[in-house]
Amino acid sequence: MNKMGQPKSLTIIFCLAVLSSCQIQIDTSVTTSVTTDVTEDKKFELYLDELWESNLKRRPVFATRLGDKRFNNKITSNTVEELSLIHISEPTRQEAI
Repeated sequence: MNKMGQPKSLTIIFCLAVLSSCQIQIDTSVTTSVTTDVTEDKKFELYLDELWESNLKRRPVFATRLGDKRFNNKITSNTVEELSLIHISEPTRQEAI
C-alpha cells in the first residue's frame, strides 16, 4: 500500500486506464515537411560539395596548402581568359541554389 492507503496495483491500473484512453494523432503534414526539408538540405549539401571541389580544382595551390594533394602537379592559372571564365560562371552557380 502507498501512503494514501491505496494498493499500488490499483494506482497502476488507474494510470494505465487513463493512458489508454488517450489517442495519439500523427500529423502527416509535419512529417511531409520534414522530409522535404531533409531533401532540400541534402541538395544544398551537394551544391556546397560541388562548389568546394570546383574551387579546389581551380585553385590547386590553395588545395595543397589545405593538405589536399590531388592537385600537386598543377598550378593556379592567372591568365585573363581564366579569370574571365571564373567571373562568367559565378552567376550560373548562384542560379543553381
